[in-house]
Amino acid sequence: MSYPSCIQPLVIEDEPDVKTVYEDILRRLGTAPPKFAFCYEDAIAHLKSSTIFHLVLLDLRLPESVGLPPTDTVDLGMTLLEECVKREWYPIPALLIVSGHVAKARQSELSDKVRSNFFCGRVLVKGAEPEHLAEEINKALDAVSRYIGVGIHLRDAGRSTYPVISPREEDLLRRSVLDYSRGVGIDLEWWSASRYSNPSDVDSEWTKVLMGRFLLADGDRASRTHFFKLYPAAHREATVLAARGLASRLQHVSVVTDIAGVRRSLLVTQAVGPGERRPRSLRQWLAQPSLSVEAIRSVASQVAGQLFRMGNASPNIQQVNSLIWPYHNEEQLGREWQKWKTPSSDDDPLAVLRMVQSSTREVRYTEHSFIHGDLHAENVAVDVVDSGDEPRAFVFDAGATTRAPRLKDMAMLEVSVLLHSEDDLTAEALDELFGGQALTAGSSPRATFVRALRSKCLPDGDPEWLVYAVLLFDQVLVQLGGLAFAVSGNKIHNPKDAAQLLVWAAKWLNRLLAVGPTEGACPQD
Repeated sequence: MSYPSCIQPLVIEDEPDVKTVYEDILRRLGTAPPKFAFCYEDAIAHLKSSTIFHLVLLDLRLPESVGLPPTDTVDLGMTLLEECVKREWYPIPALLIVSGHVAKARQSELSDKVRSNFFCGRVLVKGAEPEHLAEEINKALDAVSRYIGVGIHLRDAGRSTYPVISPREEDLLRRSVLDYSRGVGIDLEWWSASRYSNPSDVDSEWTKVLMGRFLLADGDRASRTHFFKLYPAAHREATVLAARGLASRLQHVSVVTDIAGVRRSLLVTQAVGPGERRPRSLRQWLAQPSLSVEAIRSVASQVAGQLFRMGNASPNIQQVNSLIWPYHNEEQLGREWQKWKTPSSDDDPLAVLRMVQSSTREVRYTEHSFIHGDLHAENVAVDVVDSGDEPRAFVFDAGATTRAPRLKDMAMLEVSVLLHSEDDLTAEALDELFGGQALTAGSSPRATFVRALRSKCLPDGDPEWLVYAVLLFDQVLVQLGGLAFAVSGNKIHNPKDAAQLLVWAAKWLNRLLAVGPTEGACPQD
């Protein structure tokens, strides 16, 4: 949402006598003629309208309607403050509380709300000389001018389709620019967008990730690349905690800005890697033609190294059924399996699920104190480098960080690499990954990457192959079950691939359970 350069103020007051004072001050400061509200009802009408207000001057003690005396409390004023905060589609950049009854509100709560929810927010005690009031208003107008002067350039997404950036999200982006030293604008492009939902929550909000640079000084210089994550404010505490946790473990991750709104929040993290060029997601990078086996193995090795540094390792022993997500809906999985399986298939991978769920077999594994929690092929960035240089891979944007088996992130990443690609998953690739077939010069980059990742995390003879097979099978079930939610924006390119991958993962797990983790392990590079 672009803001008009002519600043529109709204004055909410209980004393009509001060109308001329405000008109004189605002005329001298060059704004548009101010709108006025001298009661709660008129103020609500203005705030619920489609008018863009750059600056609101709010008194806290007001009459409820025209002709009535002001109330004894500041409740109506505080309600109007909440309305200003919640103005999602027409965000207010600057708000000044101008009231002689500030003491009737909770001081710290009032100050925090005003400072945190507006680019410029201050609390003033009414009764100051007009010159002092004019000075404070002038400061707010300077802040508004800087706010509306921020340049936001969002590049065309080409063949890809993404949701729009809402006015509140643009407000958060503007504020991030102004929080950045000498920031005057941003040059952005889409990185990813996802929307998780279920039939009872069809209006769930998007998580949108953009990548770009802050424009500095007079716009002739740019910062290093940053990632801008716009997400539901309800997830803010966990999201920021995960980002800071990841930053404490991986040197290339740095939290730059964290700004919260009522419904949406923004997290800005510093660019991955030292390169000046645009990094690519692992998904995009693996889709490139003519990737060398050495480059793919190098990226897999770097990712594995970062996974090992995530948390402190400790041994654990649990029943194998504890490694399976407890909320799988077998009826739902059955419908999706019947819909997408090969028509001639007589496999029943859900029988393997039931067998694992009922098993009391104990397994030993390594547990990490901190895992990424949402490691998919768009949460790994690969620096685009000159031909002949070694690519550099960087894990970022952590999810639900927690204690978990060290191989859980690896299983999530493998499944996303295999299913979230525009290229179909071939029978040859599945045989290379699960059937013992050796890699060849014509093997797909995805199969080469997965095999290389496995070899770095699981050496031959490692008893945790069984644990990995359970975790991988579990992740494929999650992906297949997610196909039932059409509104979720599922990233699976070909749902039939999910059904085929489930068959191979189930057979592999069944074999490992029968012959033991060492004998049933997949071949290594």
